[in-house]
Amino acid sequence: MQASQPFRPPIQAGPLGTMVDGVVRQHDWWLERGRLFSSRSVDSFPLVSQSVDLPDVYAAVRWRWTMVDGAMVPDRLGRPCVRRDAPREPFPCPAQPRGPLPVLFPAATSGVPPGGSLIRQRSGHPTRTITLGKDGIVAEVDGRRSRVDFGQLLVIEPRLFRAPVETGARGGVLLTMVGVADAAGYIAYVWSDGALVAARPVSDVPFGSSFSFATWLTNDGSLFTRKTVRGTEDQFRVWAWSFEGTTRDATDLGVVCIDLDSEPIAYHRC
Repeated sequence: MQASQPFRPPIQAGPLGTMVDGVVRQHDWWLERGRLFSSRSVDSFPLVSQSVDLPDVYAAVRWRWTMVDGAMVPDRLGRPCVRRDAPREPFPCPAQPRGPLPVLFPAATSGVPPGGSLIRQRSGHPTRTITLGKDGIVAEVDGRRSRVDFGQLLVIEPRLFRAPVETGARGGVLLTMVGVADAAGYIAYVWSDGALVAARPVSDVPFGSSFSFATWLTNDGSLFTRKTVRGTEDQFRVWAWSFEGTTRDATDLGVVCIDLDSEPIAYHRC
């Protein structure tokens, strides 16, 4: 029986991506002592003459694959660095000074309640009308309607953010907040073949809001998650979210000191 293979992460060698703006990620796979491994560059790079213009050293996520009940299952091995001329020989990434932080605040608050609609109009794309219901979202594109249910979530007061998520996905991303018991869950939807689908995570970074972590959208469309550093009150590990195809991934921005009680909210690298 042929094993099924998940859409992400792909087992492929060479460039792969949406090729929007001519940038892609470098992928690779290989066999080592009878085991299957694969990798994907953390960052995207320019595609020049069907080859990726890679730097001498770059970071890559690595997976080891095993067969479980007839399906290939990936086990994430970390994000080491590799050299362009030796992409299958990982080593710890050298410590580098971090650049300036992106704009983290203010957080977007304007949203559409159940029964409300958003109209998205982008150059080169058909007009899209999105209507929020109490148990799901209905999207209409060129007269074609599709529906995405919230599934088994116990949804309380869902809200569709008006601000579009500007994180690289073709056609844009929609973010919905759904209250679940004492926490707030978030569902990020991307467009696939003219219909909305929930973006699938490729990392274990929390997505939503609870006692120790929170996800938020800024007014300019950037999406972040922060998690409290144990033993502190104002130090947080912060990640920035990006989207590729129908998946979402998080980039670690490091530890940030955030004064959530100040107005406006103040923050800086710790």
